[in-house]
Amino acid sequence: MNVAGADLNLLKYLDVLLREKNVTRAAEQLGITQPAMSNSLKRLRQMFNDPLLIRTSEGMTATDRALELQPLVRQLMAQAESLFNPEEVFRPEESRRVFRIMTSDYAEGTLVPHIVRRLREEAPHVVLDFLTPSDVSYPDMEQGRVDMAVNRFNEIPGSFYQVTLWKDAFSCLLNRDNPIAKHFDLDSYLSAQHIWVSKTGFGVGFGMNPEKLGGLGWIDHALQQMGRTRKISIFTRHYQMPALLAMNNDLVATLPSRVARMQAQNPRLVIKSPPFDIPEFELKMAWSPLLHHNAAHRWLRKLIQEEAERILDFLTPSDVSYPDMEQGRVDMAVNRFNEIPGSFYQVTLWKDAFSCLLNRDNPIAKHFDLDSYLSAQHIWVSKTGFGVGFGMNPEKLGGLGWIDHALQQMGRTRKISIFTRHYQMPALLAMNNDLVATLPSRVARMQAQNPRLVIKSPPFDIPEFELKMAWSPLLHHNAAHRWLRKLIQEEAERILAEDP
Repeated sequence: MNVAGADLNLLKYLDVLLREKNVTRAAEQLGITQPAMSNSLKRLRQMFNDPLLIRTSEGMTATDRALELQPLVRQLMAQAESLFNPEEVFRPEESRRVFRIMTSDYAEGTLVPHIVRRLREEAPHVVLDFLTPSDVSYPDMEQGRVDMAVNRFNEIPGSFYQVTLWKDAFSCLLNRDNPIAKHFDLDSYLSAQHIWVSKTGFGVGFGMNPEKLGGLGWIDHALQQMGRTRKISIFTRHYQMPALLAMNNDLVATLPSRVARMQAQNPRLVIKSPPFDIPEFELKMAWSPLLHHNAAHRWLRKLIQEEAERILDFLTPSDVSYPDMEQGRVDMAVNRFNEIPGSFYQVTLWKDAFSCLLNRDNPIAKHFDLDSYLSAQHIWVSKTGFGVGFGMNPEKLGGLGWIDHALQQMGRTRKISIFTRHYQMPALLAMNNDLVATLPSRVARMQAQNPRLVIKSPPFDIPEFELKMAWSPLLHHNAAHRWLRKLIQEEAERILAEDP
């Protein structure tokens, strides 16, 4: 058909007809009579040589050709509206607009707090209305009643705009006392009872059938590819619930790694890598073409993308193995290393010494020498290299690091009553009158303004250590990786320049 002879005004009618699937409602929305809309539908059928809408027992149903046309027509209408509407100016600091955003609680827990913080700074009067996937349908999005959807999507209409915010992997969360925690492999994983958690796409989720695992998502699909299945005893659509449920000794939750790591400080839970490969998934933001050119909407989309890019995914050494680094699944490691594979690139960010942190009222604070130091009870703190650290034995000090090695060289030992892998904990523990923490000087100086603590130089020589950054040769020439490495090195140099 020659477009010069087509009545393009009819496309506006087609857009509304395909959305409403009802001639009377479409006529009311456009402010014309029902016979006039019926006549327009007749002309559209002639134009496209297709019935477009067919009357069925369920009402008017779109033909395959109509479904192909719908996203194209919607996009044309959105572009036409932006062409004739004057350019808007959006002033976030003055706006009182309500933004409606559909998110799963995965996005709420990992991304939304950063968005809210930024909005409170830049647009203090804006109101955010967060909806769950169950609250929203495709038509809600399509017609612009919801500003955007932030979620994992199995599929999404071609007419929607979309962008990937980040990719995430999966981790397993289980009770530290779970019988399979010590020997966690595929067989023990499959022997356990599992918590299933997911909420993708839009709309209301219906009851799950544990006997039919075909549509249960990435994890079960990966197992099916291996000819295996897991035993699911609990189904939930809330990503924060599995942490509570996994405290039961016999349950395992396999869930996005960013959510699992929110439990890294929970003493009752342990995080494990899945004992089989599960493909990564993408967290996406999607929106209607109706809102694509809206100035306020463009501003919010840009802010969300910036915040998603700003959220660096920090892992603890326990989360990472040498193969994770070697294969480029982790961009870089910043830590103290006793040893590191020769294939890795590495650079020293700075050197640091050690200081002692103790309560001002500790009996040894006034006369702090080697004898009084050795008479005290000590807090041991360290987390070097990669991998999971195992229980320490205070009777075997050979592998306890720089401090105890320096004392051994003098033929001396200290009495260690507390072992920890967290450098922020010793400041809390050292408030006890009888404990001493010997830790990196930069960490100790963070307590310089604490009136209850005092910082002392160790009464014996401890060699300095190096804080290093290491990365895989697979990522060495990646442009984004080079940029981040340069930024980290520059910040380390700036911190050194500001040293007292």
